[in-house]
Amino acid sequence: MSVAAWLVRQAFDRDGVRTDAALHDLVPDIVTGETDLSYGSGPDERYDVWRSGTDRPVVFWVHGGGWIGGDKAHLASYAKILADRGFEVVVVNYTLSPAARYPLALRQVCRALEVVLAGSGRPYVLAGDSAGAHLAAQVATLLTEPAYAARVGLSPQAGRPAGVLLHCGIYAPSLGRDARGLGGWLVRTIAMSYLGTTDFDAPVFEEVDLPRQVSRSFPPTWISGGNADPLTDQGRAFATRLADLGVPVTPVFYPADHEPPLMHEYQLKLTLPAARSALDSSVAFLHDVTR
Repeated sequence: MSVAAWLVRQAFDRDGVRTDAALHDLVPDIVTGETDLSYGSGPDERYDVWRSGTDRPVVFWVHGGGWIGGDKAHLASYAKILADRGFEVVVVNYTLSPAARYPLALRQVCRALEVVLAGSGRPYVLAGDSAGAHLAAQVATLLTEPAYAARVGLSPQAGRPAGVLLHCGIYAPSLGRDARGLGGWLVRTIAMSYLGTTDFDAPVFEEVDLPRQVSRSFPPTWISGGNADPLTDQGRAFATRLADLGVPVTPVFYPADHEPPLMHEYQLKLTLPAARSALDSSVAFLHDVTR
């Protein structure tokens, strides 16, 4: 692993641990779960399940971290809080870059989804934050666009998701080509680690450019980003693209002068009124599409 990738992973992981710890006191006692369940033979092919009842709709969540860092454990408290609202929440791990290059993580997420849903017959929603939002949305595209699945070389067998829930995601990585300074360094580090190139005109960048790949078959979508998050422009553009295609979209964005400024992954900071409102809105969406 390069020094740059190591530094990015350390930063993401430190923030993930702090964010989860800040939510510990909000976790309901009624929630139970199982951790480190296996969906494959690899050491990273594990998932956690959190529930407060039986036969609940499934929220299948892919963690963020720029495909370089992050872990399902960093979402444990948030997943438990969400489970208390009436869902079975599954949070999945995958092999991080640069040890794994695209599309291994995508393939693993597809496999995990198949294992989790096998024989359940329950409605489910694909969810994710940051890079996990991209993975979740890409899986939804594979499931609803056979021609795209054929080009990527994956054919997940999970049935159509009832909806897609996307927080603070990156949807068109090539849009980072003009980033400068620390942001540019981060974009190039992530691109090289995950996609194996910083040539933004390489075919792989078009393949992972989801606004180019989605169609009107994409599932109903809830999508959000903070006003101080540099990825939010991508979220707004993706929401507009889906709406233009006729996909039902629930966009939750904020004016540029919103105070306090809402940074990347704001939705996990439940001391913020906007984060609590986003949680309520997303829960309403989940109930609506899975009923």
